[in-house]
Amino acid sequence: MGHPDVAVHDGLRLRKLLCGPRQRPRNRQLVHNRSSWARPGRPGEASSRSPVRGGVSRPGLGAARRTGGKAVLIWSNGTAVLHDLGIALDGAGNRIDRIDALTSDGRLRTTQDIAHTAARFGFETKAIARRDLMDRLADGLPGGLVRYGMTCERISQDGDRVTATFGDGSSATGDLLIGADGHHSIVRRHLWGDGAVRPATFGTWQGLSPIDVDLTGTHRHYMITGREGACGLMPAGDGLLQWWFDVRWSPADPRPASPLSGLRRRFGHWAAPVPEVLAAATDDDLEFFGHHWNKVRRVWGDGRITLVGDAAHTMPPTLDASSRKRPRPPCSPASATASAPPRREATRRSLRRRRTHAFQTRTASPGYSRTNPVSS
Repeated sequence: MGHPDVAVHDGLRLRKLLCGPRQRPRNRQLVHNRSSWARPGRPGEASSRSPVRGGVSRPGLGAARRTGGKAVLIWSNGTAVLHDLGIALDGAGNRIDRIDALTSDGRLRTTQDIAHTAARFGFETKAIARRDLMDRLADGLPGGLVRYGMTCERISQDGDRVTATFGDGSSATGDLLIGADGHHSIVRRHLWGDGAVRPATFGTWQGLSPIDVDLTGTHRHYMITGREGACGLMPAGDGLLQWWFDVRWSPADPRPASPLSGLRRRFGHWAAPVPEVLAAATDDDLEFFGHHWNKVRRVWGDGRITLVGDAAHTMPPTLDASSRKRPRPPCSPASATASAPPRREATRRSLRRRRTHAFQTRTASPGYSRTNPVSS
């Protein structure tokens, strides 16, 4: 069972932040269920800070604070939200101005100009170590706002209130419970039961290391694809490089004794700087996570309980990152297309199907093994 963090806060202010102005709730408390930081880019990471601006009614309750993980990429709309919440990222991480999509032999496919977005809207895209982001989010919180070591075990609601009950027998009650507790979400299991999430067909080996290559000192992010899989290289500041390799994966695959040796065999012939990164990395740098999918419901919640982030729409991070290039209202997932003319929406669906087919065709091409490539 997962360990979501739960805090009780000023419900009206957070509701305005997430959904826009709504009718004032009957009382001003909110049960806010925040994720336990299992993966990058969770909505709960930043939204947990929002109630501080409107006054806190009770201390938060959560699982043990996690300091693991590697680096995350915060798009300009994310840094704008953090700015509005009073969270400065000055002096932390690394500004990303450009994303280059490359072939495995070093040819440029496309370039995305991130600096243009920052110049237009005034907020940078930043790569930052997860531990540093955690420190910035926690910095300045009132003492006693968050209490760790709490495990949410049961959720109940009636017409007016929702209650989260914890492993020690205590509980928290409020107007609204937001489940942002990842793809193992307790809140989602309470709403829809087990079986909503299924494994994807690939996973990621990743590291955050002090690797001395030219890219580490730049503001450029590489996304590299080839028959063997995919690689991402992202400078994260302080001489650190976030690097990862996407490979075919199944939950039944055993963990290899030396994953890095397998990665070197599979990707070592790619164009620079991939071989240099693999040569400088160590097995101690590596973490692995398998990706998952779930069928996104038209309505994410029920009554006074709703979901955001991976709890609502679990997806591999490559697709997740592309979806973060534009803000979306988390309380109404269908609202972005509800007002579009039927013909326009049909065109969008057709384009999405074509892109999915192209991705599946590429990953199923010869040489892109359907078995665990690292252990082979």
